[in-house]
Amino acid sequence: CSSALETEFSVQAYVSGSVDDGLQFIEKEKSDVYYAFTTKPSGFLSHKSRDVYVTEDAPFPPIIPALYSLYHDFVKDLKKAT
Repeated sequence: CSSALETEFSVQAYVSGSVDDGLQFIEKEKSDVYYAFTTKPSGFLSHKSRDVYVTEDAPFPPIIPALYSLYHDFVKDLKKAT
């Protein structure tokens, strides 16, 4: 982030799983280190409610997993409508 005067990323998180079954944001080198995860949607046909958990040492702002899921759910709902 240029506003924080950062010039390189020393820690990265990778995403595994699926939005339908839950996402895991993990460390590449140690796949058992979780930075965040999202749960399945609360209803069979509803993508409106899910839980998002983020650890304190996550290398990204806590809002990122929620925005990722929200964006995917929005696009999925758009495809259903057309």
